[in-house]
Amino acid sequence: MIITELDKAWCRAATAKLIRNGKLKRQPCEICGARETLVHYIDYSDPEHIKWLCKRHKSEEGLSALQRTLLRYGLMAHYCTSLDLACRLPDVGSFRLQALMMEYEDPRVRASRRAAAGLSIARLIKRGLLECPRPGRSRLTPTGLKAARRLNPQCKPPTKRELARNIALRKAISAWEDAHPTLAGKRRRRPKQGTRPPGIELDL
Repeated sequence: MIITELDKAWCRAATAKLIRNGKLKRQPCEICGARETLVHYIDYSDPEHIKWLCKRHKSEEGLSALQRTLLRYGLMAHYCTSLDLACRLPDVGSFRLQALMMEYEDPRVRASRRAAAGLSIARLIKRGLLECPRPGRSRLTPTGLKAARRLNPQCKPPTKRELARNIALRKAISAWEDAHPTLAGKRRRRPKQGTRPPGIELDL
């Protein structure tokens, strides 16, 4: 069943009429118990099939599965901020949409998934949950970080030991790529005569 904007407008008007007539009473938020609540429609064909949610939980309830996945990736990237700073990487705490699409081998599937993810990112930016430091990269805003933590309580930041091991591993990989640019598939700029490329220390 396709729900149009006219159906939504009719349902909102019918719900407002029921509230005015006293047939529907405003209830506290079903999740946190806040007094100031908004109507969240479960079925737009039934004006009485609603949930009372506060502004915060109504915003989270309207997130799609793809948007929730992107927020989880953003939270994981945020937890890697210390790792990015230690390795002097640009745009710390951000994730790349291109990296998320590498699991799809079919180019057509990858293109459709990328388009859907791009649209979801644009909607999250409009909601103030994501921001783009530069094209192709996204990271959580302070509001998005709070929402991502509430939606993904199982995601925990790495411990100091895990962080130290990851820093050493990433620096070792970067050093190997600098030493073998052809095998790594990277194009490195040749250093100017009389200068040496900066080495990477593995000491933590």
